[in-house]
Formats: sequence, C-alpha cells, structure tokens
Amino acid sequence: MKILAIGDFHGAFPSKLRKKIMKEKFDIIVSTGDFCYDKELERLFFKYSYGTDKELWEFIGKSKNSYLERKNLLAGFRVLKKLKRLGKPVITVTGNWDPVDYEEVGFPRVRDPNSKRFKSFIKKMDFKIIDFKRMKYSSLNFVGYPRSTYPGKTNFHIQKKFKERFKGEIWEIFDKIKFDNEKYFKIFKRLIDKNTIFISHNTPYRTKLDMIKKEIQKGRHYGSYLVKKIIKELKPRLVICGHMHENQGIQRIGRTLVVNIGAAYKSKAAIIDYPENEKDKIEIRLIK
Repeated sequence: MKILAIGDFHGAFPSKLRKKIMKEKFDIIVSTGDFCYDKELERLFFKYSYGTDKELWEFIGKSKNSYLERKNLLAGFRVLKKLKRLGKPVITVTGNWDPVDYEEVGFPRVRDPNSKRFKSFIKKMDFKIIDFKRMKYSSLNFVGYPRSTYPGKTNFHIQKKFKERFKGEIWEIFDKIKFDNEKYFKIFKRLIDKNTIFISHNTPYRTKLDMIKKEIQKGRHYGSYLVKKIIKELKPRLVICGHMHENQGIQRIGRTLVVNIGAAYKSKAAIIDYPENEKDKIEIRLIK
C-alpha cells in the first residue's frame, strides 16, 4: 500500500507541494496534524505566555485572543478543504495548533472553545481522527498520538528561566509528567503490536529528528520522551511523525523505522510504500 504522509501545514498548503503530490500515486493519506495556525497568535504566545502558567488571554484580553483563535481555526479549515480535493481517505492525529481538549504531558487539561467546531469540520470532510485510538485500514493497523508533548523525563521547565518562574512548584510538575507518561504508555501498550503504523505528531526524544536548530531553544532536543519509550519498548514497525519542521529525515531505532515527514507549509512530505508482508522492506521517499 502506498501512503502519502503529510502534516504541519500551519494554515498553508502550498501550490508547489500540491503539484508534486498530483504526480504521485498513493492509496491513502496519513497526517500528523497541525492544520491550523496564526502567525500573530504564535508571536504573542512566545512573547507573553510561553514559560508561564497563564493562558494568553490573561495578557492580551479575551476579545483579541478569541479573534486570533478564530483566524487560526479558519486557516485550518482552508487546508482541510484542499486536502479533501485530493480524493483519498485521510487518517490523522491532531497537532498542538489544532483546537482540541487534550492535555499536554505535565499540564492540566485546557478547554478550547473551538474544539467542537474543529472536530465537526473534520467529520464533515469524512476524515478519521485516531487520537489515542487504533484503526484498521485494509490489513494495516494504525494507532495515533496527538499534540506535541515536551521532552525528556522532565520537560522544558528544567531550564533556568522556568525554574525561577515556578520555584517550589517544579517538583509537582515533574511528578505530573511522570504520571502522565505512565498513564499514556499503558493506553498504547493495549493498542500497539509489532505491525503497527504509529502516527505521532511529535518526534521521539534525543534522535537526529528532534533537535531545534534556531529560535528560543536552539541546540536542544525537543521530541517526546513518551514516543521514544513506545518505540523502545513496544516496537511498532513504522512511526510517522513531524512537529520538528527542520528535521525531515529517516532513522531506525531498533526494529522501528521512524520518519519525520517535514512540514507541508515548507512543501515537504513523504511517500511510503508499505508492504503488507512484514518480511518485505518499507520504502520511503521524502518529498523536499
């Protein structure tokens, strides 16, 4: 079976990429999410909310925050419509820019008012969201993990900036991270077998696929500890991931083949020729 693996649209589906895709033959589309995006929302998040325990609206006001979140949502709708025009079945997880109600590892659940609209629109497109679920397609077993999740057995709060901000709360945060990782791992232990195609929004931690090469966390690995643990202990046959836009590539970890498909808004994706016979080789061609 041939798979078009694509994600991290961030509100854009470049015509350059669509033209490349139209030349390809594939049976199904698998996405790692992040259909939505708004540049101003991102800028303000990193300026005010990043590294604090407060929501962005507490800094910029509810009205402006709602307006920007609506722009974020509508950008995602435009991408989903273009994806629908490719005329193939779509299986996806949601990314950290997509409005859903899942918690990040180590953080409390946040209710997103646009979550129902987003999920309803995806249902209208007849796309299948497999967040924390298993889905059979033909003879293939797909399992999905959404959002971004933070790195390591701890997370970015170990850095000096965040230690100063949270002070005495830091150990409670570490405890919640450990609890969440164990909770989610138990879920996936029931879903994953050796022939699973595991779709994760984020890449596995401390690999060649997850290092930040610019911006605030330059030089740091920012993948998911949970995804790395799933690979090492549950050994799915293939992992399709993204989130770390600058690290499109392929890496084998034990018996598991991992592909960071790159960002669609940068005109990147991947074509995967997945053999149903587990003895045959998986062929992956990156679209750059």
